[in-house]
Amino acid sequence: MSSSLSTELPCAILDLLILYLICLVRVTSTLVPNPREDITYATISEFLRLHDEPLRQFIQMPQPKLRWNHTSTRDRREEIPDFGLINMSLLAPHIRLRAGIEAKRLLPIMKNLPTPLSQEGNMEVINLLHAMYYQGEDQAKAAVRSEYVSDNVPIPWLLFIGPYWTPVLYGPFTPQELSVRVHKHHPSADFQDSVNAMNKLLGKPQVRPLFLLGTIAARNRLEQFIQETDVLAQPLVEAAGEYTEL
Repeated sequence: MSSSLSTELPCAILDLLILYLICLVRVTSTLVPNPREDITYATISEFLRLHDEPLRQFIQMPQPKLRWNHTSTRDRREEIPDFGLINMSLLAPHIRLRAGIEAKRLLPIMKNLPTPLSQEGNMEVINLLHAMYYQGEDQAKAAVRSEYVSDNVPIPWLLFIGPYWTPVLYGPFTPQELSVRVHKHHPSADFQDSVNAMNKLLGKPQVRPLFLLGTIAARNRLEQFIQETDVLAQPLVEAAGEYTEL
């Protein structure tokens, strides 16, 4: 094993152990009466920071407001993911969304941090992820409508339940799909599109793979997730680097 690898491996394991301990501490906080989702935000943020290599590949933006109709000052509809991974552009719109994150508080059945595999088939988990999927889809649609992301590429999202998470992709959306929200219905949408959206929400939930923060599998999967978003974001990263060097 090379000297660089021998030093990197212990550091990586130490990062994972620290993150796992953070998860354990925050699990107890999420089970108090009337817990808040943002209890786990710091853990998620630290998880993402460990993957920001080289430094400043992306910016974490807490709760970005994605307007449903950004050209109308009278339309107050908006979608707010818990996090946005963004890059800045010198050209308008200056914010470009790389990925989004939607998070919910830990479920009581997860209090001892059981294995992800043991949670994937749990109906409470499956149903919550089903609802979160369409909440995230509405957020992704709002990002497209706000021109923060291209309308012709898949949009990556992360769905968190406490320290458990799964990656999903949204889009590309048709004009009809972009006209209606599934999780938050609005009466101005075409009737048939609204019916189709409701059928999705009431449809059979999908079993999704889960990853647990602080594990090797979660580390590797997020690294893959970030790398998959690098292709479109790299020109923005390079442009920002040239600008800061001026």
